Amino acid sequence: MKGYQNKAELAQKYNELASMKKVADYYGVSKRTIMNYMNKFGLKRNSMRLDLDVDKMIKLFYKGHDLHYIAQKFNVGYSTVRGRLREKGIETDRYHCGFTAKETGYIYIHMPEHPAANKRGYIPEHTIIMEKAIGRRLNANEVVHHINGIKNDNSLSNLKLMTEYQHKSLHSKKERKQVDVKKAHEMLKQGYTVSEVCEAVGVSRKTLMAKLEKAGLRFELARGTPAHKKNRKKTV
Repeated sequence: MKGYQNKAELAQKYNELASMKKVADYYGVSKRTIMNYMNKFGLKRNSMRLDLDVDKMIKLFYKGHDLHYIAQKFNVGYSTVRGRLREKGIETDRYHCGFTAKETGYIYIHMPEHPAANKRGYIPEHTIIMEKAIGRRLNANEVVHHINGIKNDNSLSNLKLMTEYQHKSLHSKKERKQVDVKKAHEMLKQGYTVSEVCEAVGVSRKTLMAKLEKAGLRFELARGTPAHKKNRKKTV
């Protein structure tokens, strides 16, 4: 009988090494093999639960950020964020909460009676705020522009009513601005997340990817895990 197939010996070795991976390496088997035998013997494993600032997660969630954004901020998985919020009794399915945040960053309000509502009965929050401010519905060729570029910042002072032509012209001018693609590329190689690089060079994710592609600098992106951040160099 191999050592890890004995309950007492496996328990002792796990207590010594405090890691299934280390125990597996010690016996020269896979981690899954050790896990299966520990489950078979009913041996408890050390908690791998991360110490996360759940209160900060909650604040980001109620500001309109989606779970993928929050997960990226905390360098954890989507399911981890969802689980921690649910432990606090927070329903993460925003379609059941009366509002939702799209991947684009815009916040939508459940208002099925609005003539411009989508099939689910949702309308952009910035549209509602602007319509209340001007006292009428938006015309078909009118859009609401976010002045500071933060799409979930729907304070009236950050919103500007424009025609579609004006809006497209404004964004096309912004996209033509110079971007330090070499700096962006170097930061990505060092392990910075795409969001961090976009903030550093002042462009959107879409623009950054297009600039890198055009410069021939596109590559497999690092995940931006805590390990990457710990080992990366300072921005030059």
